[in-house]
This record gives sequence, C-alpha cells and structure tokens, in this order.
Amino acid sequence: MKSISIVWSIEDVQEMRPDLSDEQAYKVLLHVKHSHDAAYGVCWETLDAAAYLLYPDTQNGYVDEEE
Repeated sequence: MKSISIVWSIEDVQEMRPDLSDEQAYKVLLHVKHSHDAAYGVCWETLDAAAYLLYPDTQNGYVDEEE
C-alpha cells in the first residue's frame, strides 16, 4: 500500500501559542486528531482554533464564551 503522512508536533502548536505547556500542546493535537473534518484536513487554522477552544488566551483578548 502506498501512503503518506503529515506530522504536526507540539512545537507547531507552541509556535502559535507559546504560553501552552508541552502537555497542553499535546492535548490540542489529540483534540484535532479526534475532531477534525477529513474533508478539510488539518492546517494552522485548525490547530489555532483547537488551542483557543481548549485554552482561551485571556491575555490577548480571547475569552471562553462559557465564562
């Protein structure tokens, strides 16, 4: 079988969100793995949205809507 894979790392998440720990960045990756839309794949915007969903950045104006 011929196949390819694209790898995203915690460093990719932390490039956008340096405030996240290694564990938090890994949880972002896991969230994306389990919830992304295969029709659109995973991209920077997907990672960014997941990071802010799981860990709102209140210092930069992002606030959890449930708070």
